[in-house]
Amino acid sequence: MTRCGGTSASRRAAMQREEVLADLLSEITRRFGGSVTGRIREDALLLVCEANGGAIGVSVDDASRPSFSVSYPGFGPEAASWRDQREFVARNVLLPGLLWIVRAVEDDGAVLPEFPKPGLRRSAKRTPSK
Repeated sequence: MTRCGGTSASRRAAMQREEVLADLLSEITRRFGGSVTGRIREDALLLVCEANGGAIGVSVDDASRPSFSVSYPGFGPEAASWRDQREFVARNVLLPGLLWIVRAVEDDGAVLPEFPKPGLRRSAKRTPSK
């Protein structure tokens, strides 16, 4: 009986996570319009900033709260050029923080450091070449 109850509880938790991701996608679509598109895949939401191709991955950490794990492009404090871009992961991010990350990636293609080097700031709006 424990096995059936556990399976039912895990199904409910998965449905709750899916519902949170669907609500999040609706909120992002409402706030950003077509400039940020998204698709739910399994347990995650993939967001793409249409103007610059910046991609953000979101999964639910806690559906009752709700809080998220977010994977996004960004730069460390010493970054001097787009070659220094790397992937960051933040956990237990609440909705306002997640929206801030999405806005930063939409605006600049990545999350810039608090005090970016001048060359990095000048090239932020362009699509980085690899």
